[in-house]
Amino acid sequence: MNQINRAKIIPASYDREQVWILPLAFLGLTMISIYIDPALAISLAIIFSIAVLKSILLIPYRIVKESNSIVLRRMLGDVRISEIERVVKVDFTYLRRKFGIGGLLGFYGYYHLQGWGDVKIMAKSSKNLILLISGNSEPIIISVDDENERLF
Repeated sequence: MNQINRAKIIPASYDREQVWILPLAFLGLTMISIYIDPALAISLAIIFSIAVLKSILLIPYRIVKESNSIVLRRMLGDVRISEIERVVKVDFTYLRRKFGIGGLLGFYGYYHLQGWGDVKIMAKSSKNLILLISGNSEPIIISVDDENERLF
């Protein structure tokens, strides 16, 4: 009897602070800068808009567990992680950003993980981080709502 390959969505939510505090801070700075220098306000608005757009395009909006892989669905194209050898819980305090987005609607880019080395992070949150070690791709860190979720 054949079993049907069923995909399972793994819940991953944003940090509340990231969704509200950072955009409000940028908005506040832009409003204050209107009184100081309108050109500065326009520049800040453009920079903030570009950062938000990059976050929306690069950070996965859904994590799907398939029979033998994890698929990170994102606007700029899916990332499939297969042949996962190990899954390790990670504490955000051990990560240092080298290049990428650091908190605006999530985390994306290249970070250094103390005691491990360089990793790629594609996470909505700084909580419940999981390092996926695969034989055919670079180490990737994602965030999930339940870090005890059995990925494999």
